[in-house]
Amino acid sequence: MTLTVEGSIAVFRRWLLLGDGFLALVMGAAVSWFRYSSLEGWGRISPPGVAVPPLVSLLAFAFLWVFCLALCGAYHRHRFLSRREEARRIGMAGLLLLGGLGGYLYFTHNLEVSRSLPPALSLGLTGATLLGRYAGRSWLARLRRRGYNRCRVLIVGTGEEALRFAREVLARPELGVEVVGFLDGERRSVMGLPVLGRMEDIREVLSREVVDEVIFAHPGAGQELVAEVMEASAAEGKTLHLSVQAVSRDPGRMGRLAVGEVAGLPVLTYSLGPRESLALLVKRAMDVAGAAVGLTLLSPLFLLIALLIKLDSPGPVFFVQERVGLHGRRFRMYKFRSMVADAERRLSEVAHLNETSGPVFKVRDDPRVTRVGRFLRRTSLDELPQLWNVLRGEMSLVGPRPPLPREVEAYGPRERRRLMVKPGITCLWQVNGRHRIPFDRWVELDLEYIERWSLWLDLKILARTIPAVLGRTGV
Repeated sequence: MTLTVEGSIAVFRRWLLLGDGFLALVMGAAVSWFRYSSLEGWGRISPPGVAVPPLVSLLAFAFLWVFCLALCGAYHRHRFLSRREEARRIGMAGLLLLGGLGGYLYFTHNLEVSRSLPPALSLGLTGATLLGRYAGRSWLARLRRRGYNRCRVLIVGTGEEALRFAREVLARPELGVEVVGFLDGERRSVMGLPVLGRMEDIREVLSREVVDEVIFAHPGAGQELVAEVMEASAAEGKTLHLSVQAVSRDPGRMGRLAVGEVAGLPVLTYSLGPRESLALLVKRAMDVAGAAVGLTLLSPLFLLIALLIKLDSPGPVFFVQERVGLHGRRFRMYKFRSMVADAERRLSEVAHLNETSGPVFKVRDDPRVTRVGRFLRRTSLDELPQLWNVLRGEMSLVGPRPPLPREVEAYGPRERRRLMVKPGITCLWQVNGRHRIPFDRWVELDLEYIERWSLWLDLKILARTIPAVLGRTGV
């Protein structure tokens, strides 16, 4: 299995998060054992008059360290982050931890804990985390050289600025950047890479190619063209890096703005949707935990459903269909088969029964549905195998439903923004009427989810999914 840019970097960040927490536990336990020959030191750190188990205090310390790292941006954009910048962020987290521990001991008037404890823990954790990060960088660089965790980039421009970026990333395979091609001029190729069209063709190219990020490196471009590229990238949900030399003034905010560099090229980065953050790491952790627990606990139910499907009609237990995910990547989505085995070939027979507007096909009383399949659909049990897609990183528990390739071909720029986040098993559409909602409203709900995304919103949607399924209001 080849990990995508979203999949493998999510794995890397998840291990970073767990590794930093584990490192804090080990460091905290080691310091306490050295001073008190046990974990008793963490029992003494609690406020006077309050009895807190040492292990609870140690876990709170580990959480504090991870929080300090996240607050200082230590989990953001590791692909293009220089070693110096990463060291600065971790050093800032160490200072923040030092101030937090010192302030806590001062304001609680805790005299049982040595005042050398905060600097010892802060310095030790800062140094150990830096070593761990450098080891992680080496491991990730090896993965990228072997073709994993590829970030597909479109370069707008073919001048010296654009070529400098292309030469830099091609010379550094450890970055894992794959140049899809260039936009500019009439030449067919530059540096052996294809020229996919003119700058004015950016909307067409972004809808046709799998692109994760766009690099605008054309210093001679006018403000109208810059605005067009920004609008096209925003419409497609792509992160856009603007070369600082390519813009003479801020052309207008199309999303969140950050200043940084990409492979040595100073850029302004505009992005829409959820940013890389501790919240996204928690979301992925929730996905993995939920999918793993669900697949384990529901395995007896899976066996029962499989038996009922086989007894009811001939054909496979699972229905496997190609769907479109993050930034247009295609993957195989799994469901329990709820229709006759040749349902796809018989689609033309029921096309006139479509009850939903737009490029989607939905029929409440589809004649191709089997008896068991009708029950599975009413209870949404046919969707359960998608927990495997969640575990693989192709889907999330919550997110826009993954469309079919033929549906995406009919999408306009507005609808394609649904592809800027990972698709999910349930979403706002699922819990707000589903088949009763027209396609335009469906898209509105998905875009609303993307713009308002938070962990709290995910939890609310998951909580609403259960009564929606049981009450059949979401089907």
